[in-house]
Amino acid sequence: MGMRKQAADPRRIVAVFEAYMKATGTPVSQADYMNNLAAKITHPGFLSDLSPLLAEGTENYDPQTAFVDVRDRLVALLGVDRNHRS
Repeated sequence: MGMRKQAADPRRIVAVFEAYMKATGTPVSQADYMNNLAAKITHPGFLSDLSPLLAEGTENYDPQTAFVDVRDRLVALLGVDRNHRS
């Protein structure tokens, strides 16, 4: 939601996530993250746990749409050299 409504920068989100994972000694690959996310999006327990975590007043939240956003806008950037200019 922050990427759609509040202009959060996906590159900065991924950079911070990767730095955190590296600092904790648990770096994650694009494939590993995608496998984990794909398993969660079909798990009823995970999906039912999402609603209480949403900010009050959040309407029309669709986990499938969020899944596509995270996959396409965040996971796609994992492991990408953001300092390289082509």
